[in-house]
Amino acid sequence: MEQCELHTDAVNVLTSTTSVIISGGKDASIRVWSKETRRLVYPPLVQGHHSITALVASEADALIFSGDAKGNVTVWDLMTGEMLQNIAQVHTEVRLELSPLII
Repeated sequence: MEQCELHTDAVNVLTSTTSVIISGGKDASIRVWSKETRRLVYPPLVQGHHSITALVASEADALIFSGDAKGNVTVWDLMTGEMLQNIAQVHTEVRLELSPLII
């Protein structure tokens, strides 16, 4: 594993799907790791400068939901790593868990 693939600070949260493991860190990044190759699927996902405190992946919808230490929630495309939506200050306190709404 290459050094540039690793988080530069503590890993706060992990989640997974059948094919990837997703880590969120104090370094404000999200990393999506292939279970098969044990390498990053695409470059680290970064939105803002705040520690990632919550992660959940919806494999059926191909989405990643992240929460940070400032109460922001971001939605990412699981297949491409593209940021789809950022919702600023959803909470005034740190959230340690997210759950996708299934309708």
